[in-house]
Amino acid sequence: MNKSIILLFSLLLVTCAENISDSGCPVRPIFKPFDLQKYLGRWYELARYDIYFEKGCDCGYADYTLNDDGSVHVKNCCKRLPNTTPSCTIGKAVISYPNASPIEGKISVAFRGLEPKESNYWILDTDYDNFVIVYFCQMDDTQKPRDAFWLLGRAKELTAEIQEKADDYIERYFNRTAIYTPKQKSDSCGAE
Repeated sequence: MNKSIILLFSLLLVTCAENISDSGCPVRPIFKPFDLQKYLGRWYELARYDIYFEKGCDCGYADYTLNDDGSVHVKNCCKRLPNTTPSCTIGKAVISYPNASPIEGKISVAFRGLEPKESNYWILDTDYDNFVIVYFCQMDDTQKPRDAFWLLGRAKELTAEIQEKADDYIERYFNRTAIYTPKQKSDSCGAE
């Protein structure tokens, strides 16, 4: 197979799914100790790998609230502009390893009424008040790693100091060329 066909196929994969590479899933430092209570609330999506289920999504945010059973109610919303009606999906999350000491920022999340089983939402860094960097990686059917990345903020824009800290982290661990920056400050996003 000639190199240009391989390159074209690789580019198509990256634009159609999460970030995919030829090496295994990289090891990333998981945030600990993790405090679920401090994590609850609203987070705005500021950057991500462009994942198939978020194609065309801008103005994204997630609300995390505690359920009576100790699990977390997850409400992820975005707008597919120019449509300004939010499209939301509801899920449930639990700490992946609740008996670990200290508790790691590994969370199991499931949507569409399914019970969360797989550890698939890993907090890499957060200060709880301004930003969080989230990551996940798994091997696909062809044994290539498929990873997901999100930078979330408590506000629609980070301060220069916090943005610099997040950028430094992103430069160390992520493929900047695969990152999509969704619209957050557009008039279409509204005040939320």
